[in-house]
Amino acid sequence: MRIYRERSDSYPPSAIYNLYGRQGDFLIAPYSLVLYNGGNQIISSAGDAGPIKQASELVIGNIFNYDLPTNPGSLIKPIVRIAPSINIDFAPVVSIDVAPEVKIGDAVILDVLSGAGTITGTVIDVAKRRPLNQLGGTAAIGYMIGFNTQLQTKYIGARVLLNKAPGNRPLLGMLYDFGNNSRGRVFPCELL
Repeated sequence: MRIYRERSDSYPPSAIYNLYGRQGDFLIAPYSLVLYNGGNQIISSAGDAGPIKQASELVIGNIFNYDLPTNPGSLIKPIVRIAPSINIDFAPVVSIDVAPEVKIGDAVILDVLSGAGTITGTVIDVAKRRPLNQLGGTAAIGYMIGFNTQLQTKYIGARVLLNKAPGNRPLLGMLYDFGNNSRGRVFPCELL
């Protein structure tokens, strides 16, 4: 599902991103939803953010919470929890599983929406502290993945699956950041 944060009294709207999934009573989305000014600043309170909408303009809920960096070097979870609207059926939204064991060299697939073709990659480095490009000095835990193509902003929030065999594609985590090349950072789902 493609989502974005609507304009509020204080902040411009976000770009459109992928909804990652659901966990318990909350929807999980990428941290980029609460960034503005080119991704260099963060909304200081969930109450100040506009509602979250589907790309079709349907309101799906409101931001419930997210980590605020407390100081330079803060370690945050690069996710936003969304409290869904009462009248929306989220049964089709994928529930987030526990990630499998991962090793360097494992093949992965970036689960993007139709039209992007198949984007594959390889685990380059294990999950560890990595800087967030958007917020200088802030960091998150993430796997480093080398993908077979240049990544685009619209892929943020996409699910990354281990490509063990046809029919055996367990969830690794969520793409939350990438550099100026085909390397992306993936937040492990077990850390949610």
